Amino acid sequence: MNLSLLAKWRWRILQNEQILWREVITARYGDEICFTADWSGLSFPVTSSAWWKDISKLESVAGSITWISKALERRVGNGRSTYFWLEKWIGGSTLRDKFSRLYSLSEQKQVLISDVVLDNFDRSRLEWRRGLFQWEKESLGQLEELVRDGILTLYSDQWFWKLEGDCLFSVSSAYDRLAVNLYNFGPILDMESRVFKKIWSSPAPSKLIAFSWQLLYDRLPSKTNLYRRGVVQGLRCQECVWCADKPESGKHIMLHCNFAKAVWREVEDLSVFVVRVEATTVLLFSVLIAGYNW
Repeated sequence: MNLSLLAKWRWRILQNEQILWREVITARYGDEICFTADWSGLSFPVTSSAWWKDISKLESVAGSITWISKALERRVGNGRSTYFWLEKWIGGSTLRDKFSRLYSLSEQKQVLISDVVLDNFDRSRLEWRRGLFQWEKESLGQLEELVRDGILTLYSDQWFWKLEGDCLFSVSSAYDRLAVNLYNFGPILDMESRVFKKIWSSPAPSKLIAFSWQLLYDRLPSKTNLYRRGVVQGLRCQECVWCADKPESGKHIMLHCNFAKAVWREVEDLSVFVVRVEATTVLLFSVLIAGYNW
C-alpha cells in the first residue's frame, strides 16, 4: 500500500494549493512537477531525498510506465497552468506527439495555453527556430483547426482522477490499479470488492488494515514469496515454520496449517465465528465481516 500512498503525494503536488511544503519542493525540483502528470521524462538531482526518489520513480515500479498519467485527466479552464505542447488537453494526445515536427522547431516548448490561446488560437504567438516549409505550414494549419475547438473559461485548470466517480483521488483506487499493473491481477470479483471496501472502512488500526490487504493479495513476506523473489534459496527453505510439512504461503499459515486450524477451532469453541478452514482468505474475511457487522 506504500506505493498508493506515495501516489497521493503526486496528486497533492498537482493540486493548485498555496502551501509551504509544495513551494519548497517546487523550488527544489522545478515548476514542471506541478504541471505535468507524466514524470517519466523528468530528471532530478542525485542528492534527492529517499522520499523524493520513491515518489519520482512511481512510473517505473508498475508494469505500465504511464499508469499515473493515464489515471489522470487535465481539464483546461483558463489555460494558465497547462502546457500547450506537453499536456493532453485536446485531441486525446499531447500536441508534442501529434505534431512532433512543429514541436521540434518550437522555441517555446514549455509555453502555456493561455500564452497562445486567448479568445481563439493566434499562430503569431508561436515562435520557431526558422521559417516553416510549406508542408510544415500545412501542419500548422491542422494544429490551428484542432486547437480552435479548445474554449477557455474563467475557471482554473484542474486535474481529475478517472478511477473514481467523483474524480477525486483515493488511495484504494490507486492500490487496485497498481495491483493490476504490478501483480497482473485479474478483475476483482464482487465478493472481493465488498471485502476490500469493508476492510478499508473498518475501525481497525492502520497496520492491521495494511496486513489484511497484504494477506488478500498474497503480498506477505512468507517463505514462498521470499523464495519467488530470490531472498531465500532451496525448496526446503519454503517449509512452513509451524508444521514443516507444506510450503509457507500466506493462505497456508492463516488457514490450512495444522497450527492455524487449531487456532480457528479455539475460536469456534468460543462461539464467536464458524470458520471453514478450507476456505480462501477472501471467504475468511467475508465471514469475519459478517460476524462483526461493520
